Amino acid sequence: MIEPLIIGLCLLNTLGFGFLTFNNWQPSQEPNSGLIFKVNVDANSKVSTQPVVSYETPSPVNKSRPYSYTPSLLQRIGKHKTKLFCAAVAAGYGYCVYRIKQMEQHLSSPQAWNNWYGSLDFEQLCVLPQEQLAKELLLAVQAQYTSSSDLDDFMQPCAQFLDDIDAELAELKQYQTWTQRLQRCYATRFFFIDRILAQSVSAKINRLAYLKNVFLTWVAHYKVEANNRHVGMLSALMEAQSSCSCQQHA
Repeated sequence: MIEPLIIGLCLLNTLGFGFLTFNNWQPSQEPNSGLIFKVNVDANSKVSTQPVVSYETPSPVNKSRPYSYTPSLLQRIGKHKTKLFCAAVAAGYGYCVYRIKQMEQHLSSPQAWNNWYGSLDFEQLCVLPQEQLAKELLLAVQAQYTSSSDLDDFMQPCAQFLDDIDAELAELKQYQTWTQRLQRCYATRFFFIDRILAQSVSAKINRLAYLKNVFLTWVAHYKVEANNRHVGMLSALMEAQSSCSCQQHA
């Protein structure tokens, strides 16, 4: 009774060990990886009490090919290309709406120069005498850009005004380009365009160009007058020196 029980336990142990070894087998370079346990069964179906251990040389492992396959970045992108495309479209749409609203807020500000003298339209502004308009514009420039730390600086506010005029003109032209392209695509309502501002962009561009021209004309007259005053002072000084030299010789 004991020998059949021992034979059955040995066979189950051998089969179970072989099944686990087959499922969990991975190549290894350990020195005992080639050991194989065998159970010798004689003709009378008796199990030997001592297992015979033999050694077989393991097959070489191909290290060039990994066992765990990792998909590449391009394959992952191709797998989720629909989600990535939708995310890119949403990001582009959000940026366009943000940029349009930012330009509209800046161009509609009372501090913007395209809204200076807002009570008059462009045609009425052109009717005013340029000399009077230049004086009022110069007073507005000095009032907006004069710093309390440097009240005597007269030219720095003028330079700052010209820089802001150029930046505002560039922003108006960019806004005009964006709105015209959206109008061609019939997509202005999807981007919440301010229709009043979009219709008045051309007039605002002409208004700023006219104000810049008036200011530069005043600057040219100022330089000429300053040069004439300088020349007059030099001529007066030379006349005084010549009269003094004549009196000394006399």
